[in-house]
Amino acid sequence: MKNEIITFITTSFIISSVSWSFANVYVYMCAPPTLIGFFLSPVYMGSPVCRSISFFQNHLGDMYVNMWVSSSIAGLSLIKKIV
Repeated sequence: MKNEIITFITTSFIISSVSWSFANVYVYMCAPPTLIGFFLSPVYMGSPVCRSISFFQNHLGDMYVNMWVSSSIAGLSLIKKIV
């Protein structure tokens, strides 16, 4: 039980850290917070790098949600088993 909790916390931290990193790289490379960035972002949005960052960011979010749903189901089944 202790190993599963440590694994969950570690995985949660890693996924959120990588997601944060991708979000910052996306802003830096694909949507700079300047007036020039505002006009160039439509061009950047179609680039393979920006599309890849967006793709991985989206899938990291899906993995994070799935991890929470599955751990919630496991927790509820554990509670049911105890009670």
